[in-house]
Amino acid sequence: MTSHDPAHVARPDAATPADGLPPQLVPEHPFPPVPDTVTGLGLVLRPWTEDDIPAMIAVLDNPEVGRWTRIPAPFGPLDAEARLARGTYGHEIGERIIFAVTEDGVTPVGEVLAFHERSGRERGVELGYSVAPHARGRGLASRSVRVMTAHAYDVLKAERVVLVISQGNEASEGVARATGFVLDEAAEPVEVHANGFDHVARTWVHRRG
Repeated sequence: MTSHDPAHVARPDAATPADGLPPQLVPEHPFPPVPDTVTGLGLVLRPWTEDDIPAMIAVLDNPEVGRWTRIPAPFGPLDAEARLARGTYGHEIGERIIFAVTEDGVTPVGEVLAFHERSGRERGVELGYSVAPHARGRGLASRSVRVMTAHAYDVLKAERVVLVISQGNEASEGVARATGFVLDEAAEPVEVHANGFDHVARTWVHRRG
């Protein structure tokens, strides 16, 4: 999984429990309105809802998420409520997209998200994702990334799509390679300090076509 979210300047009322997401700022080029669903490859991606709080915890409260991302570990109800609220606000201002990953349109088995690229590159979109431990082995990560990459190009009008992955996270590096991403040798490494772990993260860029 990957979720090294870009840093932004906080809006004045952005104080919330730690949720692994950056402070929020209305972007210069906001994303278009978030659709009710994005579908493809046997997936139905949709916004999280209040009823999904237990499922969000099941997806994000696991050691692998805590090991490789800034998402709080452990991840409990207050963290989930904060993530839901800030995701909803991010949708409203076109700053981010956070979808529950489902196969049936109902039961979340993962999360996939999109941000404006941390480098500030115009029309650059960064993706992140997590898969619930009980749902691994079904290709959910790669399918989610493929569907959101297509959405980024076709709907968000991205000029490039990136993943930011900590060195040593071999599972996420494998997903990146399988979905058409290559290491961007020109991008500066990003130091990540979270949940008691220190990482150096690298940017992987999608090669379209």
